[in-house]
Amino acid sequence: MNTLTRIVTNSLAALVLGASSWAAQASTVLDFDWSLNSAAQTGSVATLTLTQDGSDVRFDLTNHALAVLGGSPKLTALELSHNGTLTSSQFQALPGQGYSSFTIDPPGTDASYDFYLDLSFAQNDNTGDPLWDGETFSWTLTGTQVADFLTPVSGSGPDAYGIVHIQSVAGGGSVKYVAPVPEPHTYILMMAGLGLMGLLIRRRMNG
Repeated sequence: MNTLTRIVTNSLAALVLGASSWAAQASTVLDFDWSLNSAAQTGSVATLTLTQDGSDVRFDLTNHALAVLGGSPKLTALELSHNGTLTSSQFQALPGQGYSSFTIDPPGTDASYDFYLDLSFAQNDNTGDPLWDGETFSWTLTGTQVADFLTPVSGSGPDAYGIVHIQSVAGGGSVKYVAPVPEPHTYILMMAGLGLMGLLIRRRMNG
């Protein structure tokens, strides 16, 4: 299921629980399923759920690369797009979770992508903790919106919203996967879903 399909599906499900609840906490899920090493979609190795919570955004990053890559895959870095301006003080990791660094507008590019945020995890267990298969790392960025992170960035593969680095895969070495921007036809689904939500909200308010 691609990103825009998930936006519509999650939003419609939340609408069933109430329009006010949907407005307060709407989620978007990014699938990292395009391998830059293979230049193809090979299956999702990680997902990032972005949930609007008032004026803040909660992020839940899950590594599930084992089924696709084998070995002992550990996620060591995530980079994301953003269309505004952020500061490191807006980053709040949930207690008890290890990471190496959080960087705003890191220098240089990664596979020709120029992403705005860089969240790094330990590569050798010496600083913080790697994100192993089946684990989730959660954090919050205050004073921003989910839509700010849905800015396409061009690089060596398809236009994308973010990239992850995964090491210790079967056969050794590391791989990079991006969360690609959805194909144009999915915008039709998004518009249809948003139209239905508007109709249901109006009926609920007038009922």
